[in-house]
Amino acid sequence: TDTFGGLGAHSSGCGTNAPVVVTCGTTLSVVQGSTSTRTVTAADADGTVTSLVVTSVTPSPSAGTISRTSFTPAALAGATAQATVTVDSGVPAGSYAVLMTAENNDLTLQTGTCTLTVSVIGLKEIWEIQGGGLASPLAGQTVRTENNIVTALAFNATSQTFNGFFIQTP
Repeated sequence: TDTFGGLGAHSSGCGTNAPVVVTCGTTLSVVQGSTSTRTVTAADADGTVTSLVVTSVTPSPSAGTISRTSFTPAALAGATAQATVTVDSGVPAGSYAVLMTAENNDLTLQTGTCTLTVSVIGLKEIWEIQGGGLASPLAGQTVRTENNIVTALAFNATSQTFNGFFIQTP
């Protein structure tokens, strides 16, 4: 006797278990002395992400911290968990690899990782910004200099707007 008639096709659930996918995004650039944050996400198509932590920071900053400052777990299977990674103002100039690890709540625990690159940009002297050529070697980058004097403003006569400035060391 066929007792399964009319029930249609069914999956046994023995297929592949989807991985935990963690997304860190592009390099986080921070000007030294500033605080910055980045949202890191994790999802599992057939599970619920319940943890997303900073596993390591390489090299470890000699001062300041790079840490997870908030976390929202996924509400259900397939949903996205979010963590905020904060670089505080005390972190010295340099490049740091922040390893993020997420876990789900499957019976057989699964993890996923990504590496967030943090670039802390230090103070630059005017000669470093200017460089030796026709264009600055730092063109297109965020730079910071301090304790200099603005000596003039550049004025565009066509647009009638200020569009630059000149600085020098005291």
